[in-house]
Amino acid sequence: MAFATFNDTSDLISSLIDFVYPSILDNYNNNNYFSERAILAPKNEVVHEINDRLLALFPGEERLYNRVIETEIISGGNIGTCTYIPRLNLIPSDKKIPFAFQRRQFSIVVCFAMTINKS
Repeated sequence: MAFATFNDTSDLISSLIDFVYPSILDNYNNNNYFSERAILAPKNEVVHEINDRLLALFPGEERLYNRVIETEIISGGNIGTCTYIPRLNLIPSDKKIPFAFQRRQFSIVVCFAMTINKS
């Protein structure tokens, strides 16, 4: 496990991103590169900032998927296995909403950073 020390305190988030994800644009097609890295942060606001900054670096346009996403598993016991992620029907169970509705969405979020706490 590596611990970072930062000399430039003007933008600690950029320094952290550069430390954990060096040469990200040269390695974004390399599955091993991402399976060995993650940033842990104490608050969701920091996580969202890190994820937004990293997503903005990637070349290309945003894609819209209609039914399924084809992907390859990069960690755990099924490394290298191709799998499909379908859109799911989500129906809120909040009784405070005076009407019923459902929406279809993919149950994934691109994540380079995550919070420390699961509470």
